Amino acid sequence: NQRLPKQKRLRVLLGDPPVDWNIIKTRADMNMNLFLRDEHFAEVVVREVLNKKRKALLISGNAHLRRCCLAGPLGTTARIEKSHPGTVFVALPHQGFFQDRNEELEARLAAWPKPSLALVKDTWLGQLSPDLITPAGLMGTSPDGPLVPAPSLFKGMLIQDVTDAYLYLGPKASLRYDSIPPEVLRDESYQREIQRRQEISGMRPMPPPRRP
Repeated sequence: NQRLPKQKRLRVLLGDPPVDWNIIKTRADMNMNLFLRDEHFAEVVVREVLNKKRKALLISGNAHLRRCCLAGPLGTTARIEKSHPGTVFVALPHQGFFQDRNEELEARLAAWPKPSLALVKDTWLGQLSPDLITPAGLMGTSPDGPLVPAPSLFKGMLIQDVTDAYLYLGPKASLRYDSIPPEVLRDESYQREIQRRQEISGMRPMPPPRRP
């Protein structure tokens, strides 16, 4: 990127809040205002992109960029469009269909080129429930009770209500996901720091990664 002419270089902006974990030693040190991820992401986009009349490719988890239902209606996209209406184009990637309908519905995508980016408004895909492309969350019935499916976030909504387009890279069985690089798994100090943050945050400890 640095070897390209200045007018062709890409500028990379980080959306997560810049939390200084060196000063966080206990749970009492955690000011949750430091961890407002959607708010900070939206502020970066407005300040560094839209206010400077620029364009950007936003990359984040589906729940942050879809048009609904993370921490109420104000995920990253909704926060940006609150002050800059119509400036975000949302494209969610195909990861398979849920509710035991993957085989049925993927058959309707079989003729699509790979890759494809398709608008969903007023199409058969756009008229489906968002629950078909979003895995069901889990919730506990009691502190020691089993986990059960959480209620749907999308009651009465359609896929076209949560995304503008659908990115198809191929059927679910053909998709491959990047894994954690081996050098990260071998970095014991990094793994200890991740475990420390999980313990301070009160998160359920992650199992130790398998070393290659």
